Amino acid sequence: MTARLYNLARMTTLTTGTGTITLGSAVAGFLSFAGAGVSDGETVTYAIKDGSNSEIGRGVYTATGTTLTRAVLRSTNSNTAISLSGSAQVFITAAAEDLDGTTTYWHAAANNNFIVNAGMVISQENGTSAGTTHGYHPVDQWFYNRVGGTLVGSIQQVTDAPVGYTNSIRLTVSTAQGALSAGDYMTLLQAVEGNRIARLGWGAAGGTDATLGFWVKSSVTGVFGGSVRNFGTTHSYPFSFTVASASAWEWKTIVIPSTTLGSWPTSTAGGMYVAITPATGSAFAGTAGAWAAANILGITGQVNLAATLNATFQITGVVLLPGALTIPSAQAYKLRRHIDDDSRLCKRYWDSVGSVASTTSTLRNVIYFVEKRIDTYALTITVNAGSGASWTPTVYDPRCSAYQNAVNSSEASARIVINARM
Repeated sequence: MTARLYNLARMTTLTTGTGTITLGSAVAGFLSFAGAGVSDGETVTYAIKDGSNSEIGRGVYTATGTTLTRAVLRSTNSNTAISLSGSAQVFITAAAEDLDGTTTYWHAAANNNFIVNAGMVISQENGTSAGTTHGYHPVDQWFYNRVGGTLVGSIQQVTDAPVGYTNSIRLTVSTAQGALSAGDYMTLLQAVEGNRIARLGWGAAGGTDATLGFWVKSSVTGVFGGSVRNFGTTHSYPFSFTVASASAWEWKTIVIPSTTLGSWPTSTAGGMYVAITPATGSAFAGTAGAWAAANILGITGQVNLAATLNATFQITGVVLLPGALTIPSAQAYKLRRHIDDDSRLCKRYWDSVGSVASTTSTLRNVIYFVEKRIDTYALTITVNAGSGASWTPTVYDPRCSAYQNAVNSSEASARIVINARM
């Protein structure tokens, strides 16, 4: 993602076509890339001028052979690579994406991440406990859905992670199912609040692309799938990714093109689902790389993790950023949001705010130190106790505090839980 800038680097090229550029000599009055200080293997923002055609993008410079790869950001050829004539000039410059707060400074990029708890560190509700039920939250903001005849997967927070991270969520197949029915699936999801994705502008003309990135580790290799869906599940963008090596961490990135299709809420309601799907039947499978007016979780013909007993599948470091970006695996860990910021964001959706030390009805004032996604009238407020006792809120000062009436709590120290999840 981050591309270095160098002064006065401008070179000729005899390359023709749309492929990797072989650089020639420095243009008179300028420096070669090496002369300007570019190192072997470094990513730079380049631009090409070839007659009436132009292109700007990211490229990896290789000193041996003096080549430069091309990942186009914008061009006069409908934002695809221009076909070089053999007499173009290539130079290093700044792109708008280098200056918009998402690509130049990694800390800013992390704060632009639409995903909450990307590193799977925060697990207020279940800690490291494993769960197998549909809708189980192994960590904050992430939940596990499964539908199937016999397939069962156990999911939990673990301390196995790539460099730069400390945690991941691991799904383990505890009851296998070799052949999936059409409606069967197991998937890992995050529901993203609408006002977090509003600036993408999806559902209308003029929206911006997005880039999804994540670390994955699977004991089963092959092509897997996932999707980005609107919250009404009427429109989906299925994507594929390949696990090349068993039980090894691999970094994946997928550019999600903007869409004019569907309704994408921009309020405190849910805006989109991000799904990474280890197994899916045909009813929830689609064609990778194309928007569809359907509720899709994965791709047609993908790997079925559920077919292998004790197979494992892990993810961490999930990012969803505005823009069509290149995110090197060696830099991905820098996109981690600060733990304090992630903790506050998680508490916007689920929070344990106190306890009740009584076996009879009691009154307690509850203060919310983080504004919740929805006001107190709509919140689910429960006592996390064996009795399953409930709370009937009498509200004042919505989103800040509530005076609650706890009914029949049978636990000596039951937790008060505020649930504002989507």
